[in-house]
Amino acid sequence: VQTLVFTADRVTGDNANDYLYSLICQTGTNCETDVFVYCENDTGTAPGSYSGKTYRAAIAVSSLAGDNYLSFGGTIYLNGNGVTEEKVL
Repeated sequence: VQTLVFTADRVTGDNANDYLYSLICQTGTNCETDVFVYCENDTGTAPGSYSGKTYRAAIAVSSLAGDNYLSFGGTIYLNGNGVTEEKVL
């Protein structure tokens, strides 16, 4: 298992931020998702595409901080070796 630790400021309306924040107090399969990991310099064959790996992952949001909980953090647990693929982002 590989881990990615994150901290973030709360940005309501940002899709990724809203999703991560929604995982507060969630457990089990409610915290599982697919995560695509890529390097900005690894461009693919099509315009706007990137080469990377997709992992099945579990996300644990483990901290809330700041006034009105405007920052949060947690860990993303990447399971397995991932599947190499190219995606347009």
